[in-house]
Amino acid sequence: MRKALMWSVIIALILVVLGSMSYFSRNGEDLVKKGLEDKGVAVADLPKPDEEKTAEASKEDLIQVTALEPGATIISPLAISGRARGYWYFEASFLIELRDASDQVVTSTVAQASGDWMTEDFVDFTATLNFAPIGNASGTLVLKKDNPSGEPALDDQLVIPVIY
Repeated sequence: MRKALMWSVIIALILVVLGSMSYFSRNGEDLVKKGLEDKGVAVADLPKPDEEKTAEASKEDLIQVTALEPGATIISPLAISGRARGYWYFEASFLIELRDASDQVVTSTVAQASGDWMTEDFVDFTATLNFAPIGNASGTLVLKKDNPSGEPALDDQLVIPVIY
């Protein structure tokens, strides 16, 4: 009798724990928001999780392009400039591609470092991209980290949506 009671209590505790886990996994975010709102925090003003940041924002500590906003209309020849960490380059250069809406390469060029690229600091770069304008075509400008090793884990790129 005592053993049956002990097993009943253990099973009941397991069910309570599993039920609580299930409830909080479904409603945890809402409960946190409600708790923050109760304390006077404006939840809408809080920063979004990292996965909701734009590619440009998440790469800003690696590479920065000047005077080119996402969604901008570009014309040929396109002068591209900015700065990238030294390890974005190999032999003072990296590839820039213009890709169409189907992710096919329209054209490409090479960005050149304007200074000593063998550093972890930012190094200025410039490039000129020539292409045949299509007129209101959606595409992307892809700035690819040079990866001479070919190791996929070391690949990186900045993708900027454009109209050309």
